[in-house]
Amino acid sequence: MNCWGWATWKDRWNHFEKNPKNLIESWDNDKIKKFNLDGDYDFWCQVTANENGKINTWAVFWYATIFNNNGLCLNPTESLVDNIGNDGSGQNCGSFDPYKIQLSLKSSIDLNENVEINLEAVNRVKAFYRSLKLPFYLRVFNKLKRVLI
Repeated sequence: MNCWGWATWKDRWNHFEKNPKNLIESWDNDKIKKFNLDGDYDFWCQVTANENGKINTWAVFWYATIFNNNGLCLNPTESLVDNIGNDGSGQNCGSFDPYKIQLSLKSSIDLNENVEINLEAVNRVKAFYRSLKLPFYLRVFNKLKRVLI
């Protein structure tokens, strides 16, 4: 799930709950690992940062809602949105923009009636998030900096 150019149905949105404390108390390490795309990206840190008051976001909780209900997200193979928030002007974002790509010129999307998990797409998403991960020594340095400052 991502929060750019998305939509849902009202009956699905009725399940939405922004309650980081509840997630922290009810999810075990195995569930957190799966939520983090088998460890390829740390979405969980957004849950704990919301609980600690460091950020105030909603999208990670929509992802948690989908995850808890074994839901699926439909995504086009070509981007239909231009996210300008990663140019340094967005809230909770820096100026690094790994999402900047060429927009699709298509005016419509054809949806397949057979909705199922596409493992190739999942693996590509995991590879993308792995590519964003800083080297270990920089992660340690940043962690120490946050703890000491």
